[in-house]
Amino acid sequence: MIVGIDPGVTTAVAILDINGNVLNLHSRRDMKKSDIINHILKFGNPIIISSDVDVVPKTVENIARKFGCVLYSPDRQVSFAQKKKITRDYSEITKNHHEIDALSACMKAWKHYRPMFSKIGYILKKFNKQEIFLEIISKLIKDKSPNIESAIIATESEMIGINTLR
Repeated sequence: MIVGIDPGVTTAVAILDINGNVLNLHSRRDMKKSDIINHILKFGNPIIISSDVDVVPKTVENIARKFGCVLYSPDRQVSFAQKKKITRDYSEITKNHHEIDALSACMKAWKHYRPMFSKIGYILKKFNKQEIFLEIISKLIKDKSPNIESAIIATESEMIGINTLR
C-alpha cells in the first residue's frame, strides 16, 4: 500500500494499492497519531508513506518511521490547482481539500514508483514468479535490496527457510 497523509486539525489519509487503485480516503478532525496508524492498519502494512509538501510534517515522518516505510515527498511545492488536476478523476469521492492533498500525495508517490513496479512485474512474469511480487517490492523499497535479482534471491531463501521449518 501507498499512504498519503495530510495532518492538521483535520487530518486526511488516502490509501492506494500497488496498482494505483484507491482503497480508502478518509478525513476527520482531531485525529491523533495512534488513530492514523490504526486506520492505516485496517487496510494492511504500507511500503510508502507520502506527503503533499516538500517539507514533510513531523507527524508524517514519525508514522513512516513507525511502519519502517520509505517516505516520499515532492521535490518542490505543488500548488492546490495541480493537486486538483492530479486527483480530478476522483472528484466524486474527495470531500474536502485535505482529502485532495492526501490523495495527490499518494498518487504522486505511485507515479514515481510505477516504473519500478512495472519492471518488477515484467521480470517476475518472465520467470513465472508473479506470486512474490509484493515481497520483492517490499525488499527493494523498505529493505533497500540493491537490485531485483538480490530481492528475488533473498525472498526465495526466506521461503525455503520457512518451508523447512514446517
